[in-house]
Amino acid sequence: MIKKYLAFQLLIIISLISIHEIGHSIMAHILGCKSKAILFDSSYFLPYSYIECYSNKYETLITLAGPIFSFLFSFIFLIFGKEYFIFSISFSLISSSEDLSFFYINIYPFSFLVFIALQFYSSIIFIRKHYYGKNNKRSFW
Repeated sequence: MIKKYLAFQLLIIISLISIHEIGHSIMAHILGCKSKAILFDSSYFLPYSYIECYSNKYETLITLAGPIFSFLFSFIFLIFGKEYFIFSISFSLISSSEDLSFFYINIYPFSFLVFIALQFYSSIIFIRKHYYGKNNKRSFW
C-alpha cells in the first residue's frame, strides 16, 4: 500500500510539473507568442518553457499562468482522496515559488516549510485511512 501511495505521489509530481509548464505555453499561445519548447535545466533541477514574445507586456500573464494551471489541476486529485489533494496543493506551491520570484516575492523558504508540513499531514491522513480504518480496532490519536 505504501509503494502505491509513493508511486501515486510521483505521478502527481510529474503531472503537476507538466501542467505547470503547459500552462505557460498555452497562455503564450493565446497571447500570440511562440512557445518553442519545454526544457529541463539539469544544473538547477528546474523545468522551464522557452517562449518568444515580440512584446514584454504579456510577461506577467504568461508567468502567472503556470501556477494558476497547476493549482486548478490539483483539484482533480480530490477524486482520489484528500491526502492526494493536499500533497498536490503543497507541491504546486513549492513549484510556483520560482515564478513568484519574478514579482519579487520570495516565498521559497515558506513554501518549503509548508510543503513539508502538508506532506506530513497528508501522510497522517493516508495512514489513518488505510491502517486505522473504521473496521480496525487499533487507535491512532
